[in-house]
Amino acid sequence: MDCFARLPEGCISEIVSLTSALDATRASILSKQFKSAAECDYVWGRFLPPDYREIISTSVSPLLKCDTKKDLYFSLCDSPILINGAKMLLLDKRNGKKCFMVGARELAISWKGCWDFTPNAKSRFSEVAKLRSIGWIRIQGKIKTRMLSKNTNYAAYMVFSLERMDGLRSSKTV
Repeated sequence: MDCFARLPEGCISEIVSLTSALDATRASILSKQFKSAAECDYVWGRFLPPDYREIISTSVSPLLKCDTKKDLYFSLCDSPILINGAKMLLLDKRNGKKCFMVGARELAISWKGCWDFTPNAKSRFSEVAKLRSIGWIRIQGKIKTRMLSKNTNYAAYMVFSLERMDGLRSSKTV
């Protein structure tokens, strides 16, 4: 006898929604009741960021047609979307936390006259900053804290490609 059959689906949905996307996927194999609960929009809506509607409204990327919130969740995990034309967002599949990528146009880069912004097919963004020549560089980036996931540690990485290096050395460790 399936002991879960006596629980209301709403109760199971509430329990599953307090776990994670991975746990919800795993729970769906426990029983028919868990499968039904783990597939519902209520559960997957809890795994999406609270501001997902606002994020989607600022996206210039075409979203795949998502019939369910589960489809939307995995679409945002697997396919970064361009927001406000300058940042990309995707969700961490394990925990639904936001991951951002900031394009070169969104950064404050020293020596503006020494850079060209050019298309690059290998980039996630429509343009990359290409350095002509400088003696030193300073790069700053900003992101509004309200865009970030609460109670989350973030890391910053600089992604770059070197075609050639002439005298590249660092006086500081970052």
